Amino acid sequence: MKRLLSVLFAIMLAGQAWASDFPIPLNTTSQGDKIKNKVIEYPQNGYVVNLMLQKKIIVVQKPISITDISNGKLILDGTVKRVDSYMEEGPYLQVRGIWTNKYGKIDGTFKVDNTNGKGFSLTPKKATDLSVTIEDIVSYAPNDSRMSISIVKNEKEASAIQYGKTYLLTIDNSNRDKSKIEIPLDRDVLLDSYNDIELLLLSAERAKITTTEYSFEGQVEPKKNGMFVDYIQKVGIRTYKTGPYKEMIIVKVGINYNVKLICADSRIEEETLSLHSSVFSKIEWWNIDEYLKNTKNIDIKYTNGDSFNGTFVVEKGMIQPQIGVYRYANGDVFKGDVAGKTIYGAFVEGTTTFADNSKSVSGDWLSKYQLSPAQTFEISNKKTPAEKRKYAEYYWSVKNGDNAYQSQKYEDAKRWYEQAVNSSPDDIDDKKLNERLKYINEEVEKEQRKKQLIAKYGQDNGTKIANGVLEIGMTKQMCEELIGSGGKFGKADQSLYRISKSRDYQGNSIEVWEYDPNKVLSALNGATNSLIDGSNSGEEVLAIALIQAIGGVYEGELKRLMRSEVKYKYIKFRNSTIVEIRDHSSYEDIDDSYNNIMNGLMWDY
Repeated sequence: MKRLLSVLFAIMLAGQAWASDFPIPLNTTSQGDKIKNKVIEYPQNGYVVNLMLQKKIIVVQKPISITDISNGKLILDGTVKRVDSYMEEGPYLQVRGIWTNKYGKIDGTFKVDNTNGKGFSLTPKKATDLSVTIEDIVSYAPNDSRMSISIVKNEKEASAIQYGKTYLLTIDNSNRDKSKIEIPLDRDVLLDSYNDIELLLLSAERAKITTTEYSFEGQVEPKKNGMFVDYIQKVGIRTYKTGPYKEMIIVKVGINYNVKLICADSRIEEETLSLHSSVFSKIEWWNIDEYLKNTKNIDIKYTNGDSFNGTFVVEKGMIQPQIGVYRYANGDVFKGDVAGKTIYGAFVEGTTTFADNSKSVSGDWLSKYQLSPAQTFEISNKKTPAEKRKYAEYYWSVKNGDNAYQSQKYEDAKRWYEQAVNSSPDDIDDKKLNERLKYINEEVEKEQRKKQLIAKYGQDNGTKIANGVLEIGMTKQMCEELIGSGGKFGKADQSLYRISKSRDYQGNSIEVWEYDPNKVLSALNGATNSLIDGSNSGEEVLAIALIQAIGGVYEGELKRLMRSEVKYKYIKFRNSTIVEIRDHSSYEDIDDSYNNIMNGLMWDY
């Protein structure tokens, strides 16, 4: 029987050991059993335990507190989280709550033991001193009168400062230098050394430091300074609350340190310096003035997309670029002295290369355009050399075109005006220029036609025909040069005439052209129909059809208009030579008589 009991007991212990891997509480008594509050004193060990029992078994998810007998202060206050894995003297007891010890207050999860690591005994005679072991920390507030210190489990904030860290140690030094320091901590380091705050402070690799003047986040070098720990800022981001810079970002690149200064000036985005490690190590981290003194070159990025790389000086606390390369956002490049002379806002003490790969220009390339004060002011406000050149060339072309126009040198004026139109900036809509160009084109066309007519018919007749003059003795061919043919509706077109041919008693060929007002509308329709046939646009066809409809409605107006436009209304040829010219025709007289009769009948009615 004893052997059987031993075997059963061994099986029971093995089963309990297996069950210890699972958070299964052992208060498995029947539901009818009452849960009772139990206060157990441990006078020999100096503490009192207050918990909930059910048939002498500790109940989980119920409160527990442990108090110091000598002063009545709480040692541990929380909730029973697990009671399992019975050991030699008692169960493994896990408590979630607040443990107050001589170092401070810890909010977390703890293993509570009072039998020298063998479990938690509810029998005072079997108990030893209380032992609390940290299993997890949520927060910790140490007893340190020198400064306000807290440690909080905050994976998001801690990892933001240093990847992989879980806890954030915060030091509020408002009583000392009005600063706040946040240090990410590793969990294992914290659990091993939570009670050694100085060790934790000196273990910092990175930190976030906030003062009334700036904030810093990055690599630090902690050094003991009497009762305190100071943090020498190394590589990272320093954000300023006032001053010419918003941020300073330091990054180590090989043997150099790149110092990027984010500017408060709305025109400048950032300025970047590069210092050799040997130089950088001799300068205090925050001392921007010393960085500038020990650097010859600077990279500047402007908010409009421009950039500069080259030498600089510091005047009145501001960086002034000197000699280097200025790159515009559109691709233009200037190499030279950007602190020297400018013309209309453009650098000229160097070489300008345009983004369109046109020929580079050196020195003053704008003065040659001889701009007016108003044009100078406008061009000075343009951002890039390419823009300035575009406007300058436009105004220069217009100016030369105007001079040629005034001198009636229409060929030259046309060339300059066309050059102006082709180079016209997008925001310029010069209607006057377009009107002049249209007029010039007409004049140039007239001049070319005049030259052709003179070459064909001689100086006298060619000039007369070009000026619209017909005279007796001119040939039919000369008349056709002036009046034209082919059904094109114009000031004087053959489609407006009734043409008759005959021979006189001497056998001479006689041809008479007489203007007929009733042919005006049909001539208009004939001309517009040919436009419709050659059009590929539906909108254009509709517009032409509308013109035809309006012409029909206002036929009388068209007739009156053409009466003043058609100068030669009767032309008679004998053997293709003009022998008679009149300023009226019989068809015109008939049309007038008809209109008079119709008007009279309307009034009589």
